[in-house]
Amino acid sequence: MSTDPSVSVFEQRIVEKKTELIKAANVIASELKNCSNDDLSKSAKAFENLVAHCKDSIKFRLIVHLDLDCFFAQCEMDKNLKLKNVPMAVGSNFMLSTANYEARKYGVRSGMPGFQAKQRCPGLSIIPLDFGCYEEASERFFTVLDIFDPECIKAGLDEAYIEITNIYLNRKEPGKFLYFVVFFNIYL
Repeated sequence: MSTDPSVSVFEQRIVEKKTELIKAANVIASELKNCSNDDLSKSAKAFENLVAHCKDSIKFRLIVHLDLDCFFAQCEMDKNLKLKNVPMAVGSNFMLSTANYEARKYGVRSGMPGFQAKQRCPGLSIIPLDFGCYEEASERFFTVLDIFDPECIKAGLDEAYIEITNIYLNRKEPGKFLYFVVFFNIYL
């Protein structure tokens, strides 16, 4: 425990828990590097069995944070397929809201003045904001999320928090579901 009076016991415990989790994750990551596909399959099955055994004693909630990457840019690329493979950003010469991955290769970033971005990437196409389009896409996104959690928390047009505890607990193979969620968060 820390002797610093400005740090509460609660905060100290959070730091300790985080440190423990990081150590455990590092051990798992190093072990995964040496695993064959057969080993991974056996591990997934063992994990499913463990979760099934512990299912009734689970006292936590599973909350998933979803944030659609380059949302405005993706909406614009969906409207105009010619923009998919060229550096493009959404915004104006004064400020960019987002940029696609092609533009990011040149160092173009959200919040950057458009004129500065064009200096870094002379071939950059800057597309004006079209909030009607983004609101429509956002509605489709949240319609899908409502299937999983009708009480999802919207954190913006392209960002949400959904609770999936009951979905997880009621699945036939909850271990596989959690395995997928962890894989999705780490690798995608």
